[in-house]
Amino acid sequence: DFHVSFAEKPCENFLITCNLYFNDDYDGGDIVFYVNGNIIEYKPKAGDVVVFPSGSPEFLGDNPYFHAVKTVRNGEKFISRNYLRGSVF
Repeated sequence: DFHVSFAEKPCENFLITCNLYFNDDYDGGDIVFYVNGNIIEYKPKAGDVVVFPSGSPEFLGDNPYFHAVKTVRNGEKFISRNYLRGSVF
């Protein structure tokens, strides 16, 4: 995802993240968003596609969009993660 340490360096950073979830037979692993002072937690189901801003300041909007993933406590989680990249100048 977007790296804050690279915010002012000329480089490519991720603008949009797209996750495809292949399974849901594990414990934990919820995706957590912090948006506009609200915490939103979601446990993806097999076949779900979740698309969200990666945290880059180039993404339109006035508020940062932070995210994290909880630890998988039991089982294995299989996903495909894809990114749309942008250049920061």
